[in-house]
Amino acid sequence: MSKPTYSDAEWRRLVKLQQQIAEERRDALAKVMRLERQESLLRSRAGDFIARDYKEIAELEDLERREKEESERLEKERKAREEQENLQKQRKDIEYNAQLASMSDDPSLTQMLNSPSFWENFDSAVAGGIPSPTGGNQSSSQ
Repeated sequence: MSKPTYSDAEWRRLVKLQQQIAEERRDALAKVMRLERQESLLRSRAGDFIARDYKEIAELEDLERREKEESERLEKERKAREEQENLQKQRKDIEYNAQLASMSDDPSLTQMLNSPSFWENFDSAVAGGIPSPTGGNQSSSQ
């Protein structure tokens, strides 16, 4: 049996095809490596974006918490101020009523002064005020 013989041109064509395949393979591997580097970079950037977004969210939550605390503090201060004002008003009312009650030993005097009907019939001329006629009261018309 005889071995098949290849011509010099066929041999060169075979070697050239092998070299082309090897070059294409190197190019493909280089492209895969470049794509993997790009993918890794994109993953890293995505991680940075997520970390920055997380940090911003945490900062916003902290800001909201501080604003809520400030609002609650201001509300407490407002309520305390209102309570203080109410207590002062009550004290003044108590002092005023005590002064009225001390004007007489008769507790009915305080009741009389607090009665609207007393003030309806009050004659300011008698009390040293500006005289004005009060229907049928002779002392105020003179």
